[in-house]
Amino acid sequence: MNDSKKPLIEIKDLVKRFGNFTALNGVSLDVYPGEVHALLGDNGAGKSTLIKVLAGVHPATSGSIVIDGKEGKFSTPRQATDAGIGTVYQDLALNALTSVTRNFFLGREIKKGPGSFGIMQMNEMDKITIDEMAKIGINISDPTQPVGTMSGGQRQTLAIARAIYFGAKILILDEPTSALGQKTANGSVKNN
Repeated sequence: MNDSKKPLIEIKDLVKRFGNFTALNGVSLDVYPGEVHALLGDNGAGKSTLIKVLAGVHPATSGSIVIDGKEGKFSTPRQATDAGIGTVYQDLALNALTSVTRNFFLGREIKKGPGSFGIMQMNEMDKITIDEMAKIGINISDPTQPVGTMSGGQRQTLAIARAIYFGAKILILDEPTSALGQKTANGSVKNN
């Protein structure tokens, strides 16, 4: 336990029931800044349920989630995102037919002008997309290319870069190696 810092997230006695079925029964976990945790377990152990409770997909039946000292009660994914929890799902929630930039901003487009009638600032959004992807090691030469033309690893990086850019303090990756090739997932690829 790290006494020099406060936990970034504190999960205390988290319970999630679906009718008479208990999917989570008193889960407690503290995560400190800079730590990485992995959840391992058999199918049906509750890993995905825990992720969905933290991401606001399912409300907790009881227990508490405290982020940066503030209690979070999430009934929607947007509430969890606003509290600083970024979730990258196995299916990545990307639209293969639209551009890298449109997927990066997905509902948070930069516009100038009144309300929903504003004009999207595509040049600015393209630049941000290129810069943010480069920060985590993916060079995008054409941010207007359809996401469907990217490799699985590039798509996953896009989803991670998006979560970080939009303020994720805590990043949850569901099946993080599923989009990677076997060599990369096993760690046998060496950087030159």
